[in-house]
Amino acid sequence: MNHLLFKIITEDADPQFLLSYILQESHPVIAHYGNNQIGTLFPEWNVDDPGRSIAFYGDSTVLNKIMEREYFRDMLDGEILESKLLEVDPENAQKAIFLRNQRITSNSPKGQQRKVKRIIRRQIDRGEISSPAEYKPRSDQHQTEVQDIFFHLFFPDSMSTGQNMPLCIQMVPVDESEELEGLQTFDHYGFSTLQEHRASVPLITPIF
Repeated sequence: MNHLLFKIITEDADPQFLLSYILQESHPVIAHYGNNQIGTLFPEWNVDDPGRSIAFYGDSTVLNKIMEREYFRDMLDGEILESKLLEVDPENAQKAIFLRNQRITSNSPKGQQRKVKRIIRRQIDRGEISSPAEYKPRSDQHQTEVQDIFFHLFFPDSMSTGQNMPLCIQMVPVDESEELEGLQTFDHYGFSTLQEHRASVPLITPIF
């Protein structure tokens, strides 16, 4: 399996806008060729922003089809993006679930953000965790509830309607001892969902 990694290298770009556009442009390939086996991750994910990089995990044949899209060729030629295709050993990598949680939009997202950031900072101050990425939601929460972990919003345009469709994304760390039961699948953006799709991705550090 491979990671296709994109890094935003131009300093005057709006990272969240470009990451949303990358999700929009990769979506048709993932939906048509991915067979629900292409995962999306953000290697620089943190409590303040999603970072300046995005990666797709899965079969190199599908990842190369993403690279072949005119948008990505233009962005690479224009030195706005840089890319690398990396081989991955999933057995020896830390894993996480990038969860598409659309329930957040109806549950006061700004209030949730502030609450979770306060919890994270208190846990760091107490020495319970060393970074926001180590924070996990309460173990007594049901999978379909809004989890009390921070999130970031992306706004790709829907290919069918042309309207902005907000994607509320959360990162849920996966313990080494934790096993996901059944067939692991991603949605057509490469994310897990609250009900239908559930899969982890191996985390990587941006190499540029």
